[in-house]
Amino acid sequence: MSAPNAFSPSNVAIRSGAVSLTTTATTLLLGNAASSGHAYRVVAIRACNNSITATTVTLSYLPASSTGVGTSYHLAQGTIINGFSYLDMLDTQHPCYLEENTSLAIANNNTAIVVDVFYSYEDIS
Repeated sequence: MSAPNAFSPSNVAIRSGAVSLTTTATTLLLGNAASSGHAYRVVAIRACNNSITATTVTLSYLPASSTGVGTSYHLAQGTIINGFSYLDMLDTQHPCYLEENTSLAIANNNTAIVVDVFYSYEDIS
């Protein structure tokens, strides 16, 4: 099925989610399955460092995978988040669209620090 027309959709649902990064493993943030008939407009990604020590995170776009595994392209690589602070990685002024069979993945580059990540998106169909 082809992706919906984002300018005249039949339905738009607002959705949110969160993940906690406790290892350096890349974590699937949001995936859009192949033939889903949906497009996602990601309007917010906020990463919050829960430690006094600074850490870095990497946000990646995967154009041919809904599972977060495969060839990736960095939207933000090794971006510093100071201790007890947050970083807005995407916002309404700079959204990211996920077509079918695409995903966003995120990684914390320091195993000793927990980073909580909140995201919000529009599910367009």
